[in-house]
Amino acid sequence: MKRLPLITGIVILMGCEPSGDLQVTVVDASNANQPVVEAQVVIEGQQAGATNADGQIAFVEVVADQSLQIQVTHPQFLDGSELVFVPRNTIYPAQVELTRRGILEISVVNSRTGDPLDDIIPTVFFGNEESSGIALGGAIFQYSIIQPGTYTISSAETEDYEEYRTSVRVEHGSPTYLLMNLTPKASLTVAVNDASSSQPLENAQVIVTSVDGVSQPKQTNGVGSVLFEGLSGGVVLLEVSRDGYDGRLVSFYVPPGDPSVVTVELIVLGGIRGLVRDTETELPIAGATITLMSTLDQRLSDGDGRFMYEALEAGNYTLQTEASGYRTGSISALVANGIVATPVLELEPLQAVPRLNVSDLDFGSNETQGTITLFNDQPGTSLMFEVIENVAWLSTNPTNGEVTQGNPVSIVFTLDRSLLNNGDYERSITISTNNGDLVLPIRVTQSSDLCTTTTDLRYGTEKTQLDIPLRNCGSGSISYTVSTNEDWISLGLQSGSVGNETDAISVSVSRATLSAGNYEGTVYINSAAAGAIEVPVYMTVENLGGPQLSLSLEQIDFGVSGQTQSLTLSNTGSETLNWSSGSTSTWLTLGPDTGSLESGDVSTLLFSADRTGLAAGMYEDRVQFSGVGAEPLYLDIDMTVASAAILGASPSTLDFGTEGTQRSLSVSNLGVGEFSWNATALNSWIKVYPQQGTTAEMLTVNIDRSSLDYGEFSGSLQLDAGDAGIISVAITGSQPAPPPALSFSGFSLESDEDGSGKANPGETVSYSFTLSSPSDAATNVQNLTIDLSSEATLDPVRLAIDQLAPGETSANQSLSISFDKELEGEEVIQISLTLSDADGNTWSFIDSVQVVARYVVSEGLVAYFPFDEGNLNDATGNYSGINDGGISFTTDRPNATGFAVEFVATEEDFFSVGSNPFYTAWEVREEQSGTISFWIKANALAVDQMLFFGSRSETDHRFQVQVDSGYAMHINTSASYTNYGNWYWYHDPIQLSAAADVTFMDGKWHHVVLTIEEDAQNLYVDGYVIASNSVDDGLSGIFENEGFTVGRRPEVNDMYFNGKLDNLRFYRRILTREEVRKIFNAVE
Repeated sequence: MKRLPLITGIVILMGCEPSGDLQVTVVDASNANQPVVEAQVVIEGQQAGATNADGQIAFVEVVADQSLQIQVTHPQFLDGSELVFVPRNTIYPAQVELTRRGILEISVVNSRTGDPLDDIIPTVFFGNEESSGIALGGAIFQYSIIQPGTYTISSAETEDYEEYRTSVRVEHGSPTYLLMNLTPKASLTVAVNDASSSQPLENAQVIVTSVDGVSQPKQTNGVGSVLFEGLSGGVVLLEVSRDGYDGRLVSFYVPPGDPSVVTVELIVLGGIRGLVRDTETELPIAGATITLMSTLDQRLSDGDGRFMYEALEAGNYTLQTEASGYRTGSISALVANGIVATPVLELEPLQAVPRLNVSDLDFGSNETQGTITLFNDQPGTSLMFEVIENVAWLSTNPTNGEVTQGNPVSIVFTLDRSLLNNGDYERSITISTNNGDLVLPIRVTQSSDLCTTTTDLRYGTEKTQLDIPLRNCGSGSISYTVSTNEDWISLGLQSGSVGNETDAISVSVSRATLSAGNYEGTVYINSAAAGAIEVPVYMTVENLGGPQLSLSLEQIDFGVSGQTQSLTLSNTGSETLNWSSGSTSTWLTLGPDTGSLESGDVSTLLFSADRTGLAAGMYEDRVQFSGVGAEPLYLDIDMTVASAAILGASPSTLDFGTEGTQRSLSVSNLGVGEFSWNATALNSWIKVYPQQGTTAEMLTVNIDRSSLDYGEFSGSLQLDAGDAGIISVAITGSQPAPPPALSFSGFSLESDEDGSGKANPGETVSYSFTLSSPSDAATNVQNLTIDLSSEATLDPVRLAIDQLAPGETSANQSLSISFDKELEGEEVIQISLTLSDADGNTWSFIDSVQVVARYVVSEGLVAYFPFDEGNLNDATGNYSGINDGGISFTTDRPNATGFAVEFVATEEDFFSVGSNPFYTAWEVREEQSGTISFWIKANALAVDQMLFFGSRSETDHRFQVQVDSGYAMHINTSASYTNYGNWYWYHDPIQLSAAADVTFMDGKWHHVVLTIEEDAQNLYVDGYVIASNSVDDGLSGIFENEGFTVGRRPEVNDMYFNGKLDNLRFYRRILTREEVRKIFNAVE
C-alpha cells in the first residue's frame, strides 16, 4: 500500500474492509482559494479533525470503493460539503471551498472634527436581534454577520452628541465598511442687557426650554452672559428675568453642532412706595397689612407706616389695606415702567360697640347680689368703661376695666338691705364708655318678714326646754307677740321686737300633772306687719310603771266593700312591750298578730276582710291586744256581706312611677253570688288583659310611654260588672323629660405661652368653649361633669356650670392642653368630650385643634438662634449666645418678622457660644456629620471675613467659615491650605468654595447651608448646591468642644465680618435637598 507523505493532521481509520487514503484541503473561495486554518472536517458524520496551517487534513485507511460525504464548518465561513469516491489502495485528494461570512466594520467619528470617538459603541440590529461585535481600537468596531440582509445601526443621544440612526446592506463573501459621523450638540451664549442703557445685567436668571427639556435656572455673570451647552439643534425658548425688570420670553434657532450667541434686552419695571395713616390723626400706622389684589402679594407697613412693592409691570393696581382697630380700605395706584407710584392709604379707626346682656337689674324682695355682662361687639377694638353709681346701699365690682370682642366682662352689684326701709326703690346706674354711656335701671323691693328655721318642737319623753330662733328676713324692726293653746306649755317671753339679729324664744313643757300618753300643742307668733307663724309642739308622757299599749283606732268598719284597713300600735310605757292579738273570726286576717316594741316604738298593723263563701248579713268581731305588764286594749271590727254580688278591685290606683310599664290588678266578689265583668281602658295608651271574665281574676295592665308627653300623667280603667257595680281604677305616673340637645361651640384659642397666636408643641395652650341648651328644651341641665380624651396631654377641667336653663349659653369654659409631640408644619389633634348630668344623661362631642410647629425642619436640631426677639437665645434651650462685643439688632429679612443681628466690622462686633454645638451633639456618636444653616447679607466683602470660628489653638485643629470678595465662601479645619483652581483644599482637611459666578456682593439676603460628613461636603446657596467636596478624613477639628465665636477670629482679634446674619441653625445630621429648600422657602 502506498503511504501518504508526512502531513500534520492524520486520522488513521482501522478496519477489515477495502480501504484507501483521503487528503482534504479546505480553501477560501472568496479570497483566491487561500487555505482555511482550524476548519472542522467530518466524514460521514463520524470522523472529525481540524485543518492545519496549510488548510489540510489527512485520513488514513478510509472505506474505499464507495461515496463518502465530507462536511466542513468554520465560525467565519458558511458551512461547506463535498461527496467523493475513494478507490482502494490509493491516495485520493479532495478540496472543499468555503464562502466567507459577511463582515460589518464601523468607524465612529466626530462629524465636525473627524476625531475618533472610542467611548460611543454602535448598536447593530437585524430585525429584532442585536448583533455583538468586537472593538478593534481607534473607534473601529467589527461585527460578524450570520445572514445577509439590511442591518440597522444606531447610537443613543448623549450629553455631547445627537442621536444617530442608519441602515446598510451586508452580503456574505466581502466586508462592508460604514463611517458613523456623529453630530456634536450645540452651545448657546445668552447675553442680557438693560434696554435703556445697553449695559450688561449681572444676576439675570435664564431658563432654556428645548427638545432636551427644561434647563436648570442659570445666572448671568459679571459681563451679563451665561453659557448653555449640550443643546440639540433647533428652536429653543429662552425665559429671561431679573429683579426690577420686566421678564421676556424669546424664541431662537440654534444650528446643530455649532455655538450660537443671542442678546436679550430687559426693560426696567415700576413700583409702589406707599404710606398708611390714620384719617383722624394723620399719624402713620405700623403693622398694617397691604394686599396687592392682582397677585394677593402682601406687605406690612413699617414703623413709619410705609411699604414698598418693587418690580411691577406697568398698569393700574388696587391695594387693599387692613389694620387692627381700623376699617378695611382700598386705593388704586397707576404704575409706569421706571416710575414709582406714591399713594397714601388712609384708614378710618373702628369704634367699640358696647352692649349689656340685660335691660335692667331687679333685686326683687330677697336677692342681695346681681350680675350683668358687658360686651364689645366690634372686633379689633378696645372698650374702656367706668361704672358711675352714687347709691349708698349698692356696691360694684369691678368699677372700671377694658372689654374686647369675645372677652366680655361680668360686673357684680351687691345690695346691703340693712340700709333700706320697707318700700320700693328705683335707681339708675351709668356705665360710661369710650363710645357713649349705657344706663341701667335698678329696682329693689324691701319688706319685713318674720323667719324661723324651726318647723316643730319635739320633746320626746325627756326634753323640757327648746328654743325657736326668730329673725327679720327683711329690714328694719318688727314687733311680735307669742302665745300657746296648752297649759303644759310655758313661754320665755310673750312679746318682743327683732331686726337683723336673731331672737331665741324659749319654750318649756311640764309633764307633772299629765298621765301617760302623747300630747300635741301649738306656739303662735303674731306680727301685725309680718303675719303669723305657727310652730307645732309634740311631747310624750311615759308610763313609768312598765309597758303601755296604745292603738291609733278604736273601731274598724269594712262596710260592704272594704277589704283592707291599717292602724298603728305603740308602746307608750317605759319598758319593753311583748304583745299579742286574738280573733275568733275566720273572715278576718291580722298581720302581724304578735310582736315586741321598745318604749316609744310604733308598729303598723294591716287588717284584711275576706267575704268569700260568706252568707249575706252583718259580721262583728272584737280583737283583744294584750301585753305582759300592760293593760289590754280592744278593737271592734264590723263588716257587711251584701245579699247580691258586689264588684271589688284592688288596688284602687295603679301608680307606674317614672319608668314602670306593667302592673297587676285584682278583681274580686265582695258579695254573694256570681257576676261577669268587662274591663275597658279609657285612654289609648292603656292596655288591659284579659278584658272580660267572671267573678275573681288577676288582670295585667300595660302602658305605652312612647305616646306620652313629659310630666305627670293620669288616666283610668273602668270595670263594669252590671248590677254588681262599676269601679274606676286610676292610672297615674310621671314621664321624664327628654334630655336637652346640648350644642358645643368648638374650641377657640384663648392664650399660649409664647404669645404667637398658634398652638405649638412643647407649650401649654388655653382654649375656651361654651355649651348651649336649646330654647325648646323641656328641663334644666344640672351638675354637669366632663370627661376628655386626646393624644395631647389634657389638664383636668371642672365645668363652672351648676345649671343650664333652656335657651341659655354657658359662660366661657377653659381647657389647658399640652403638646409634647415633635412635628413638621401643621397637624390636627382631635379631642373627645363626654358630658354627664345629675340625671344620668350623656352628650358626646368631638372637635379638633391645629398644632403648628414652631419652626420647619426640627428633627435633629440642636441649636437655633432666630434673633427675632432681639436677643441671642437658642430656641431649642440647649445654648445661649453671649454678646461679648457691641453687636446690634436690625430689621429682619423681607417678609419675615422680628430681628436679625448686624456686624459693622469692628473688634467690638461679635458674640460667642460657650461650647461648640457640633461637639455636644456628637460627643457620643462615632459618625461625625452635621449641617449649618444661616441667612447672610454682606455689606462689603474684603479678603478673609470670619463668620464662625472654633479653635483649640492658633495653629491646631480649627473650624471656621469665611467669606471674601475672591471666592465668595469657604470652610476649613486647619490653618494652612493648597489652592486647586476654584477649590481651596485645606490640609486637615476640607474647603468648599463657591463657584466663580456666585457672589455675595449684590446687597441681598442669601440662604447658605453647609453639610459636612465623611466622604461628602456640600455648599448650598439659595436652595441649590453650588459646590461639593469629598474629603474622607480629618474632620475632628469641627467637633472639638471649644468655644464658638461669630463675627471675627478671636485669638488674634481680626477678620471682622461686615454684614447681617439671621436664623443660625446647627443640626446633628445631614439635611436633604428638600429640607434645605423647605428652610429657604420658609418665613420664620
